[in-house]
Amino acid sequence: MIAKTISALALCTTIAASIANPSMAADGVVIDNETTESKPEELDEHRRDELTSKANRTVDDFRRFKPPDVFEQVRDTIADIMEAYGTSNTYLTLDEAYVMAVALHYDVTASNYRSLGLSNEDFKWLKRNRGIPKRTDLS
Repeated sequence: MIAKTISALALCTTIAASIANPSMAADGVVIDNETTESKPEELDEHRRDELTSKANRTVDDFRRFKPPDVFEQVRDTIADIMEAYGTSNTYLTLDEAYVMAVALHYDVTASNYRSLGLSNEDFKWLKRNRGIPKRTDLS
């Protein structure tokens, strides 16, 4: 149970980092269009909590539409993929990272792609690209 909690936290933290928009909180002045006199440290903590909450909601919403056993299998890989792309300032959506993670963990075929939670477009993209392409190849 602790491992799943840590895994979920790692995924949420990665997602929070990928959706963060530093310009919204530049120099401790603005949080979602509200002016504040907060110290930068307090703002950073507030912003981190806000992003973590948003990331948790995003993951929970996303997870509802994917097969639970498949999602649990690829969860850490999704976080790793998003983190790897994020370090080069290239950000993926959660869905894009999910497709890549599924392709790494499973032999995706025409007969099983739907049971893995992939759409027809996802499967066509995987067939075209065979492997994990550069971000610019995603369509």
